[in-house]
Amino acid sequence: MENKKPTAEIKHKLRTVKYANDNIKRISDLLQVIRSRAEKITTSYSDAPGGGHDPGSRSATYDKLVDLERKQNEAVLQWIQAINDVQVIISWLDDWNERAVLEHKYINCEDWITISFKLNYSIQHIYRLHGQALYKLSIMLKQHERK
Repeated sequence: MENKKPTAEIKHKLRTVKYANDNIKRISDLLQVIRSRAEKITTSYSDAPGGGHDPGSRSATYDKLVDLERKQNEAVLQWIQAINDVQVIISWLDDWNERAVLEHKYINCEDWITISFKLNYSIQHIYRLHGQALYKLSIMLKQHERK
């Protein structure tokens, strides 16, 4: 018998949007650092020692920029795919309130208090709707996987 909760698998699938979003943020932060470094690299025509930067470092920096921008584009495509996948899973639910809670939590990546405020429910009720939705989806996922 497994120790993990029956809803753990569905939660993991729903969190893919957040994981993809975090990846985009990480890559964007790296791009910002490298762009900042690239702006500091200047050419110098001086023959004096220490009069300029190695032209190879400029090329390497630009290569890193191009590579990170490609990775960022791929990450955005993965994020879009994750949103589509999560929307399909959430659409399995019949209850509008459960769907709304999951959309706010897993697509919009909002915290519980924000969701409670936006939907005008107590936070306890939001937790209850969330738990019910996860339970229903975990059963549906198991049935879907058996086919």
